[in-house]
Amino acid sequence: MVICLASKYGFITQEPHAKAMLRDIDASAKDLCEVCGNIRNLPAELAIQFLEQAKLGNVAIRYKKHNKHLGHRKELGSRKGRYPVKACKFVLKVLKNAYANAQQMGLTMPVVAYVSASKMRVYPRMAAKGRRVRADYETAYVQIALMSGPEPEVAAKKPAKKKPKENEGKIEEKK
Repeated sequence: MVICLASKYGFITQEPHAKAMLRDIDASAKDLCEVCGNIRNLPAELAIQFLEQAKLGNVAIRYKKHNKHLGHRKELGSRKGRYPVKACKFVLKVLKNAYANAQQMGLTMPVVAYVSASKMRVYPRMAAKGRRVRADYETAYVQIALMSGPEPEVAAKKPAKKKPKENEGKIEEKK
């Protein structure tokens, strides 16, 4: 296996896969991480539908890591969550791009094999009129890789074998 160190993706494999990346996103890196965690290992079509509903605010995103002081959501089974609309828009954009790449490559039933989001750059911002207050402007990035999912199994039904009864084939003698 040859590892390319110049690769900007964290996903390295020899199997055919489709990738997409978006850099310098003006959104919360923590929200992007949680959205990415919710679509990991899902089929691409299902992940797109899920993110479109989350973008509209119809579905809550479960927060597993960055969940201090969050409210519980009824639709998540009383687990903590939010509605990060801005983060869902960016992840959906990258996922649709990766899905188009997968269609172009001919991947069948693509599955989200790798999805990652992290903080990228921090730009220092100073307050106006010489105040010594600093508010940093942080950007993030998202990476998504899709691979072919398992082929749907076409199970041909075999005729069921009848179990022989214990008394079959034996002649009972009456005394």
